[in-house]
Amino acid sequence: MACAGGEIAMFSEAEALMADERDQEIASLRARVSALEADRAHGHLDSALAREEVWRRTIDAMPGGIVHVRADGAILEANAEAQRLLGLSFDGLTHYTSEFATATLREDGEPCPLEDYPVTRALVTGEPQAPVTIGIRHENGAMAWAIFTAVPVKDPRTGSTAGAIVTFLDITARREVEAALREREALLHSVLTSAPNPIAYTDRRGNIRYVNRTPAGDASGGSDIVGKPVWDHFSGPDEGLVKGVFDEVMATREIRHYESEARGRRFVVTVGPVIEGNEAVGAAFVALDVTEQRALETKMLIADRMAAIGTLTAGIAHEINNPLTYVLANVEWLARGLEKRDDGTHARIAAIREGIGRIRSIVADVSTLSHAGEARRTLVDVHEMLESALRFADGTIRQRAHVVRLFSRVPAVEASDSRLAQVFLNLILNAAQAIGDGDPVRDAITITTKREGNSVTVTVEDSGPGIPESLLPRIFDPFVTTKPVGSGTGLGLYICRNVVSAHGGEITAENRPEGGARFRVVLPAASTTHADDEHDALPPPSARRRLRILVVDDERPIVEILTALLDEHDVVPAYDGAEAIVILEDGAFDLVLCDLVMPRKTGMDVYDFLRKRRPGEEQRIVFITGGASNDRMQTFLRATPNQVLDKPFGSNELSAVVARASARR
Repeated sequence: MACAGGEIAMFSEAEALMADERDQEIASLRARVSALEADRAHGHLDSALAREEVWRRTIDAMPGGIVHVRADGAILEANAEAQRLLGLSFDGLTHYTSEFATATLREDGEPCPLEDYPVTRALVTGEPQAPVTIGIRHENGAMAWAIFTAVPVKDPRTGSTAGAIVTFLDITARREVEAALREREALLHSVLTSAPNPIAYTDRRGNIRYVNRTPAGDASGGSDIVGKPVWDHFSGPDEGLVKGVFDEVMATREIRHYESEARGRRFVVTVGPVIEGNEAVGAAFVALDVTEQRALETKMLIADRMAAIGTLTAGIAHEINNPLTYVLANVEWLARGLEKRDDGTHARIAAIREGIGRIRSIVADVSTLSHAGEARRTLVDVHEMLESALRFADGTIRQRAHVVRLFSRVPAVEASDSRLAQVFLNLILNAAQAIGDGDPVRDAITITTKREGNSVTVTVEDSGPGIPESLLPRIFDPFVTTKPVGSGTGLGLYICRNVVSAHGGEITAENRPEGGARFRVVLPAASTTHADDEHDALPPPSARRRLRILVVDDERPIVEILTALLDEHDVVPAYDGAEAIVILEDGAFDLVLCDLVMPRKTGMDVYDFLRKRRPGEEQRIVFITGGASNDRMQTFLRATPNQVLDKPFGSNELSAVVARASARR
């Protein structure tokens, strides 16, 4: 019994020991589970923290701003770009959009209230919001502009709006560029609109995209022709020409030019390619109005032709005057030898003299109107100039009107005879053309001369329709004319005014009360006379002495006949300037009749030789000339006081020259 009881006790102790061990194992397992669960929990937290770090880094690296807003408006998150654009640090944000004090503007510049923010609308409506442009004024006054969007964030358990994500993209730089572009576009538009030239550009098909005005002068801004082919408005009569030029510009990318006409105006149009990238996407057309330029070029061409005709005329006159000189001189010599005959010879000689005189007048008139002597001023008889102009205009006047001369005694004027004759001829021709198809009996051109104080006044009147009142104040301006298009250059009266002004005079125009126009030319009268004027007193024949005379001319017949006419003097002939210089080296002469234009050595060379070798003797030279052939000779004659004997001259003029030389001896 006792033994059995001991065994039971020992079993109970073992059982208790085993139970303790089991409890310890369970506790250990529980600790391990707890540890495992703790480890597991820590692992999830680290992972979450890792994911959150990645998220933060990602949104900070994004180019746009991102803001997480709670449903009540509290700002939970804002990336670096959002803080930069808003101009505040995250701590500086009040964390509530309702308390955001930064001034905001709509795109039109008006204030943007809180209720118009996309985030507000997203929180209220629970719907994503379309992009909206909002301006943000920083505390320092700077403006930033961004495009804002907002999308709601839903609670996954309830589906209600738990907040919103706001994103925005900074467009400040883009808006500045756009503003600059708009400013440049406005400036360009202003320049193009104010430009006097029609300017247009087209697309690649030739349709107009912009035009400031058409070549016809319509400043329409292009609204009525935009979209239409450019050749419909920049072509004139030749549409095919413009299309061909356009196609060539588009193909070659080179600038081309063409000329066209629109409404009576002439245009030179420049066409150039419009390049984008490496492609021609259109063409630019710039039209330059060259109407006046072309008219001026035509007038200059006419003027050049007239100058050439003047030069040719001067040359012809010179060539005519030389033989005419010895023809006239020979007739004079024959007349002197046949003084005692009375068989009709004198009548024949008189007829020859008259014919020569007419030829002489014609050549003189032509020479007067040529450019050869236009700068040389001499004492001019106004009546002679008027008669010369009337002879030239006779063919125009004869069938239209008759001429009334109301000439009175007037003094000479010091002027260029060619320029003065040009003025009078212009006024007389204008008067005849103003009358038009007139009646020679009824219509008249009246020319009046009179002295008024120290001036000579010449008035030219016609019985035509007069000058339109609108043109009268501008009648002397260039390119102003009363004649039909193509009938006048508009420069005649302008030139007349310049010539008269250059001579110290004045020209005016007015309409006569009885009809027709009246032009008045006032010129200063010459105050002195030239010492070699043919009205100077000559010594009586008995006082004249035998002279030693050198006759120099490259025309042998002139030298021979002058030698014959001067047979009462000792005459030495020379047939060019070089021979004359050799002769002058051996001795002096009382008179040297020297041609101005000669080969090898001219009359100017003979003058310079005497001036340098025997100063004072150069004053004994009398130049004989059929017309100075160039500007150098004209300048020489103006600067030299020596007398000039114009070919052809008669025996009376020759005798006067010899008499003066005898008086100086």
